[in-house]
Amino acid sequence: MEIKHIVKERLREHPGRLEHVLGVNDEAIALAKRYGIDEDRVSIAALLHDIAKKMTLEELRKYMVLGGFDQSVHPKTWHAYVGAYLATEEFQIIDEDILEAIRVHTTGHPVMSPVSEILFVADFIERRTRDFPGVQRLRELAYQDLNACICYKLNHLITQIAEPHPDTVAAYEVYKEYCQIAK
Repeated sequence: MEIKHIVKERLREHPGRLEHVLGVNDEAIALAKRYGIDEDRVSIAALLHDIAKKMTLEELRKYMVLGGFDQSVHPKTWHAYVGAYLATEEFQIIDEDILEAIRVHTTGHPVMSPVSEILFVADFIERRTRDFPGVQRLRELAYQDLNACICYKLNHLITQIAEPHPDTVAAYEVYKEYCQIAK
């Protein structure tokens, strides 16, 4: 896949980030198979989700302006918006589900497509670089009930971040009914 080659080239000086992106790709494809979602679309979103992650704040700001994105959101989320912008401008991606998945992979959103849901979870549980207490249980949960795993991640973001993104809070309101399964 051409995109995979380009991503590997761009991230060659950031081997940890590359390993994470490849891990997200592997996990996203496996989840797509499990839930009957188009694997190619999920793979494109996974490979491009962190394409802007290693940009400087100044570079990100430039693209936030070019893309017309709200700069009042936390700068740690800017790479997601810029990644979606670059997916369109540099990779000619026009599939809105793929672009949305890239845009919301850090925050979630109250209305997520299946591609977005899979990327949101795969980014959290991929097996190459994610190692934290409880991750194995979350991996199992992701293959049993994707919504419950989404709820768990949203709850984690809300409780671990001083000022969670408004989309994260709104998404939690939509997905919170699934949290009982995650316990």
